[in-house]
Amino acid sequence: MRLNRLGCFLLVLTVFLTSCEKEETPIALPPRGEAKIEQISMGGPSYPDQVFYDLENQKVVSISVINSWDLAFGSSVEGYPIFVNGAKDLYVYNTGQTDITQVTTAPDYNDKKWKYDAAEGMTDSTAFGQWSDNGISKGVVYVLKVNPAHNKDTFRKMKIITADDTHYEVMFGDLRSKEVTKVTIPIDAAYNFGYLSFNDGVVKPEPPKNDWDIVFTRYRYIYRELDNFPYLVNGVLLNPAKEGSFGDLKAKIQAARDSTLPPFQEVTADYVTKVKFSPYRDVIGWDWKVYSFDTQKYTVKKDRTYLIQSRNKQFFKFHFLDFYNNAGEGGNPSFEFDRLR
Repeated sequence: MRLNRLGCFLLVLTVFLTSCEKEETPIALPPRGEAKIEQISMGGPSYPDQVFYDLENQKVVSISVINSWDLAFGSSVEGYPIFVNGAKDLYVYNTGQTDITQVTTAPDYNDKKWKYDAAEGMTDSTAFGQWSDNGISKGVVYVLKVNPAHNKDTFRKMKIITADDTHYEVMFGDLRSKEVTKVTIPIDAAYNFGYLSFNDGVVKPEPPKNDWDIVFTRYRYIYRELDNFPYLVNGVLLNPAKEGSFGDLKAKIQAARDSTLPPFQEVTADYVTKVKFSPYRDVIGWDWKVYSFDTQKYTVKKDRTYLIQSRNKQFFKFHFLDFYNNAGEGGNPSFEFDRLR
């Protein structure tokens, strides 16, 4: 029954550009009432690429390889969160130990102590949890289980040394080795995160946070109704950019999915005040398509309409049209959107 239940699911916004003392740069927005149809490519049959899209300027901003990073390091304003690349099926185990050279073993894979980030992308639901006290590390060593297709050693170990407004310092190495590498990950306020790849060091897979609204990518979804069963899916996540100060942060980009929304063509600006917008990154998610084992293809739910608040507080209606290009190749979603106000 589990396989049958999963089968129907498987395989698968606001920006202040300057301070109040400086003059704001005007944004050229698409006219209201002129819908835009777009198609993007995720790079081939295995969907290796993530595509960052700007709704306000109706264009792809950047494309990078989904598996090009392992960890994302957030800012001090957000409480120093650390996120894992769920697309690489990465898990985290808190050893409770502090000497990284003495950590050489890991628990069984089925042990419930292995943690993962929630798909919503909230800072209070990460695998690393509260690793510090205002940037002062608790000194705990973590073991990370990675997909052997991406790393020669299935397990890595890591210790966060310190963090502040400008950088993180960490050390990591292969689990069974006593040799470790120290690295500094810079934090740039123009970006959501600083990124680390265990293979390539510091990387930048994401464009500046004020340049995009949504990203087409692979991520890990959690089936809560199936005992928190994790599964990799392909879908859309929101830009997690925030505004405000520590303790009072709000997501710039938000979205709404509501069963009361009519088909795309019938949605007007009035609906913006009738639905509840959410800051969860996976509001749009992956289930706008359904897989058929008979045809071995996806069918898109064209009648499902989403509302999106962009980074500059513009509101768009949005729906999907197809998952395939004219050659019948998957991983090429087409979609339609229109600015409401």
